[in-house]
This record gives sequence, C-alpha cells and structure tokens, in this order.
Amino acid sequence: MANIFISYARADRQTAEKFVAALETQNWDVFWDKEIPAGKRWSEIISQNLAAAECVVVLWSRTSVTSDPVLDEAEIGRKRKVLIPIFIEENIDAPFGFGRVQTANLAHWKGDIQDADFQKLVSDISAFTSPRPVGGEDDLKAQRIQQVLFKRQQFRDRYTLLLLLVGGGLGSGAAVFLLRALLGFAAMDFGGLTLSVAFAFGINAAILGAALSFGIALSGQLWKALDARHEKRFGWLRIFQRRGLLAITLGAFCFVLAHTTMAVFNGMKAPSGEALKSMAAALGAGIALGVALHDLPEARVRLNLLNWIWRLGIVALTFVIVQVPFSFKRFAGTGLTMVGSADFYRYHFVFWGAIPSTLKVPAYLSELDAGLVGAALSAGVILGIARAANLLTRWLKLIDAAEPEGG
Repeated sequence: MANIFISYARADRQTAEKFVAALETQNWDVFWDKEIPAGKRWSEIISQNLAAAECVVVLWSRTSVTSDPVLDEAEIGRKRKVLIPIFIEENIDAPFGFGRVQTANLAHWKGDIQDADFQKLVSDISAFTSPRPVGGEDDLKAQRIQQVLFKRQQFRDRYTLLLLLVGGGLGSGAAVFLLRALLGFAAMDFGGLTLSVAFAFGINAAILGAALSFGIALSGQLWKALDARHEKRFGWLRIFQRRGLLAITLGAFCFVLAHTTMAVFNGMKAPSGEALKSMAAALGAGIALGVALHDLPEARVRLNLLNWIWRLGIVALTFVIVQVPFSFKRFAGTGLTMVGSADFYRYHFVFWGAIPSTLKVPAYLSELDAGLVGAALSAGVILGIARAANLLTRWLKLIDAAEPEGG
C-alpha cells in the first residue's frame, strides 16, 4: 500500500498529478484514484488505501470543498489524525468542520520541488512516517472505513435534497415575514391583521424559496453523478459545460413552476396573456436568484461583505426591473410585492410620513418594495441552506462517531 493518499476533485486532476509526481521524487509511494485497476471495486480500493496510508493529503479548491467523496476522505484522515490539507486556489476557506486544521497554501506553487513551501510540505508529511501495522490490522481498518463511507453516502442520498429544500424554504419564508412585519417601508398596518398578512406573504416566499433551493441542490446531486461510476448514464448533463449553468437552469425552472402553480391556484387564468407576463417576471427573478446562489448548493463557501452585496444587489435590482411593467397596472410581478393606489399606501404604510413627496407615487413604492423583497428572499435562502448544510455535516459526523480517532 502507498505511503500517501491524495484526495482531490476530478476538475483538479492536472494539479493533483503535479503533486503526485513531486511527492514521488521524495521516495514516497503515492496513491490517487487514477491508479485503480480495471475491474476492481472503486469503494473497496479507496477504503483499503485510506486505511493503510500514513498520510492523507487533501487538495482544497472551489470544486473540492463541495465534493462529497473528497469531504469524506478528508474526514477519515482527520479522524485518523493523519490529515494534511492544502489550498490549491486563492480566496477560499476550508469546508465546515475543517477550519481548525492547519492548512498549507500552495496556490501559487508551479511544481518546483525546491520551492520553500513545498519543502515545508515534505517536512510535514515526513512527520507522519511510521512503522507499518502488523498482520490484518490494515484489512480490518479498511472494512470499517468502507462501511463508514457507505453509510455517509447513503445518508446524503436520502436527506440532502430534503434538508436543503426545508432550509431554503424556512429561511426565505422567515425573511419575508420579518420584512412585512417589522422592517422599513415594507411594514404595513392592517388594523390588527398585520401579522396575518405578513404570515401569508411568508408562506408564499417559503414555497418559492423551497422550490429554488430544491432546483439548485438537485443540480449539485446530478453533477456529482458525472463521476467515473455514473458517467455513461448521466453524460448528457455535459451539455451544460459547468455545474453553475445547470444550477441556474434548474433553480429558475423550479422557481417559475412554483410561482405559476401558486398564481393559478390563486385565480390566475392559464393560458392567458396575464399568465405569460407573470411567468416572464418569475423567469427573470428566478434567473437572478440562480445566478446569485448557484455556487452555494451546500453553503460550503463563506461569504464576505462584497459577496453579500453583489448577490443581494443583483436580485434586488432584477426584482425592481421585472416589477416595472406591472407597477402602473397595480399588479404584483412576482406575487410577493405590495401594490395599490396612493390611498392604499397612505393608509397602510407605517412610514408614509417619512417618505419624500417625490417618491409618494404608487409605481415607485411598489418597485421599492419589490427590491426589498428580492433582497430578503435571497438572504433568507442563503442563511437557510447554510444552516441546513451545517446540520447535515454535523449529522454525518454522528454516523462514524463510534469509530476510533487514532490511525
């Protein structure tokens, strides 16, 4: 068995090959999945080499931090206390649960084995070199690892979509409810019915947020099916070229489907010109939400302030734009916007007196409201699926909690 196990995402194969070649010059035997013999069971070979490796090197990139196999292999290495993580791209964070593990940064490494950062990596790996276990200890450890990997993947297959759907739905529903009940120009007073109205809007937002989250999460699950084990079955997905395009497409489709279903249920005639305009508005909003959220299907990429600003901004701006054709007809383009006459806003807007007179136009107010709704909806989905993904990670760790920590 090899001294070193390399864990990486398929998209990073060229980088992984560079590390393998460099480490082999140090007289180490390195295993990576390209070496799996034809006709052998993938999970069995992976488990055997994970159990026997003296060191597990994981290559963190934007792709690998969302890869289930890489995360599982890294978790096995962490539990065995033989994990050495490496950043191979700039401006990314380690996935949830791995932040406390010291990570080497070789994002700018070009393959020079004399490079100081690479030599530091060699020194770190050398610290894990130790005598081999005796007898069948490796075989027993491999069986345990294979069982853990199987259980973790089985759990993901059953619950990932459900958890992210519920998380996105609850997050978006809560965000729009708070927007209607508490915040800014969107706070309305309906003579004791304010919370009831806010709750109704929250329910609608929860359905749309859940549909959007389901579409984006489904794209992640389908894209992972393009690995070597299912490539022939799902090869048609490669027409999308990138997972992001698939996520935007499925997210927007599910958003439009949910929006149209709710509109018809609430009395909109289909097919009709009104229905087509409503679907067009929903499509624009869904695409904007997909663009803003497509790379967060499992919320493993942390957002800084700039990321928050552009994601919420692009959705808010799009919601304003799609509302424009409907504002003068006093119709809600996305079904979540408050629209009405000047008297409606005068009597129900809590902050009517604070609004500049030049903005006291129903069309302007409905567009402002649409922008606030778009920002709240996207923020709720982000926070909701982030919480759901963190719960998924915690529950996965419970699956192998009984396994020994040591190597």
